[in-house]
Order: sequence, then structure tokens, then C-alpha cells
Amino acid sequence: MDKPHPKLTFASCPHQGDEQKSGIALVSIGNVLRCDDGIGVRLLDKLSPDVKDEVCLFKLETYSQFVLDCVAYHEVAVIVDAVRSGKPAGDVSIIDLKEMFEYDAKLELNSCHGFSFFDELSLIQDKSLLPDKMYFFGIEIDRVEWGEDLSKALTMREDEINKRLEDFLKSLFLKMGV
Repeated sequence: MDKPHPKLTFASCPHQGDEQKSGIALVSIGNVLRCDDGIGVRLLDKLSPDVKDEVCLFKLETYSQFVLDCVAYHEVAVIVDAVRSGKPAGDVSIIDLKEMFEYDAKLELNSCHGFSFFDELSLIQDKSLLPDKMYFFGIEIDRVEWGEDLSKALTMREDEINKRLEDFLKSLFLKMGV
């Protein structure tokens, strides 16, 4: 007898469904089976316990179409993903996404995914579902071929990138009074 396929489920958090937005959603996107593309997922795994305790973690991997389900009802969202824009591997760009939406700007992300999370969020008709503040934490990558190991260039900077993400999140905690 065949076993039924497990259903795809996402962890919910205490903020989902609240009438008033609160909390920080931290969302990673990326395929851990395509070398550097999985850097976002790896970074969330390496966060210190004191940072993990203050955010709602969502590891979407390749399921970027669920980004709204993760960020809705939160006051702040940070989306972590790999990018390829020609900068050195390990460089980080932090972009204010709400500003991009307000000015109807085009976010040029050379994503490793077919339809980017920014495109997904841009299609949302009811913008009130989006957090009041949204940031993109983009990490420049080197390799995206099949494999589970990070490139040497990215491995050498992984701790530095992790510290930068933690410092950025802690700055958000201070602004929110957490």
C-alpha cells in the first residue's frame, strides 16, 4: 500500500490573523540544492537564539508564491534571498521595499527563481495586507549549479554576512522597542 504524500504546510505564527500588525517576519527564499542559492536558508539556521526568539521565521526555499502568507499581519518583514548582479560574492544589499512600491519602482533582481518574490508582492491588490516596513536583504552569489555546498567565495564571507543580518535585525528591534 502506498503512503499518501505529505501535505505542504507552513508554520503559522502568533501574528497571523491579528487585527493589528505586530512582530517581525523573517523570510528566506532559495534552493539549498543549488549551491549558493540556498544562502538565505543557511543564514536563518545560523541566527543566534536571542535573535530567533524575536522574529517569526519562514523558510520558503523555492516556494516564493507563499511570501504574502508569511509577511501578512506583521509590522515589519525582512526577506533574505540570493541575487546575481555582478558584484563580488558575499556583498549585501539592503533595500527598502515599501519605498520601491510607493514610487512604483522596478526592482531589478537577477533571481535564481522564475517569478521573483517582488513580482508576487507587486501583484497584491490589497496593499494593506503588507507590513508597514519591508526590507530585502540580498546576498550576492557566485554559483547556482546543482550541489549542496556553498562556493568558496561565499563560504569565506558567511560569518560576516550572518553578523550583518543579525546587526540589521537588532537595529529593527531597537526601532520597534523590542
